[in-house]
Amino acid sequence: MGLLGLALAKHGAHVTLTDLPHVTPLTRQNVQRNFGGGSDDDGVDAANHSYPRVVDYMWGNADQLANLLPHQEDAATALFPVVLAADCVYEQQHYPSLLCALQQTVVPGIGRAYVCYKRRRLRQELFQAAAREAGWVVEEVAMDDDDYCLLVLEHAVDDGQVL
Repeated sequence: MGLLGLALAKHGAHVTLTDLPHVTPLTRQNVQRNFGGGSDDDGVDAANHSYPRVVDYMWGNADQLANLLPHQEDAATALFPVVLAADCVYEQQHYPSLLCALQQTVVPGIGRAYVCYKRRRLRQELFQAAAREAGWVVEEVAMDDDDYCLLVLEHAVDDGQVL
């Protein structure tokens, strides 16, 4: 779990990996295997890589927002300039929660969410429509492999104001 986040942390990105509580123990094991014993107070491991944080987070759960950025006093400021979501749009009933989570975590106006998934004949294109309806500008990035889809989501802006 968290392969992309682990790779980004190895290349210096400050990474927070999230998942449901029953999945995060496996994610923590993967971080431990790839980064060793842990980080110092600066979030850097012995090889000077950013040490990824692993946080339980159920999409859209406002009570858990404060866990995403523990040094923020206001959960409303727990925003990220980039949010990556991998293989998470295969169940249509979860689209509202995912879109709520993106709304809560992506910096308005400058932030982006990158959503990647394998096409599984599950009508995942409905996610694009739901995202647009929720006020996101959605761009599908051309891929060499038609089995996968990469979307870039940005907050819709009108006359300089985030919608």
